[in-house]
Amino acid sequence: MPLRLFFVLLLVVAPAALAAQIVTLSVPSAAMNATVETVVILPDGKERWPTIYLLHGYGCGEHPARAWLAIAPQLPELADELGVLIVCPDGRELWWLDSPVNPAARYETFMTRELPQFIDAHYPTRADRAGRAITGFSMGGYGAVWLAARSAVFGAAGASSGVFDLAVKFPALSIDTSPARDFNLTAVLGAYDDETRRAYSPRYQMAALAGLELIIDCGADDDLALAQNEQFHQEMMRRKIPHTWILRPGKHDIGYWQTAIDWQLRFFARFFNRPVR
Repeated sequence: MPLRLFFVLLLVVAPAALAAQIVTLSVPSAAMNATVETVVILPDGKERWPTIYLLHGYGCGEHPARAWLAIAPQLPELADELGVLIVCPDGRELWWLDSPVNPAARYETFMTRELPQFIDAHYPTRADRAGRAITGFSMGGYGAVWLAARSAVFGAAGASSGVFDLAVKFPALSIDTSPARDFNLTAVLGAYDDETRRAYSPRYQMAALAGLELIIDCGADDDLALAQNEQFHQEMMRRKIPHTWILRPGKHDIGYWQTAIDWQLRFFARFFNRPVR
């Protein structure tokens, strides 16, 4: 089934059976002079909720903020079970960073300043690093690790099938083939320059990951991201950076992310519930 059709079908049939409240907001961004569509999943029965930010991947149709609900319709039930508030913003296809060439792409500023401030001002959250986590799939996995490394906003971060090295030229992300293979990186970072791509790659920001609770997972049959994920894991092992690494059957697709998110949310719930030292 085509990815976008899958999203449409689930958005039509899923909400009727969900218990948690789902709200769609237009969050203002002064940095981008725009509003950003953001889906918030509100659990029941918690006075101060920890917050998990879920970032979507590339190519999620006209309403990417709803992509996670389409992929994982169990999210409202998980929000209730785990007592977490879930926030799903629309990052378009702009890689969740502050672009050096495109003033309309200021997503690092939005995600590390504007959006958390908005959420904490409008909902009863645990408004500190110990009460925030961030994860995503594919491009969203890149964004989650990048943003967590670049700020003190999130105490825990994860990635499913994430991209960690934008300087690597392999068929799925090569800037030497067609624009479709470039996944919009040239529009976000400019014409290929190895130094720039490395500067925006989590693989080359390893020292900034120290102190974070990290979970990285990938499918064993993922022909796009597996090599990068294994390399990232091995480099963290070499540097003795604590993390949870999961390799299990699956491809770079909806079926894998639908189940992977359960592992990740439960990982974050344990992080939120650990004793304060």
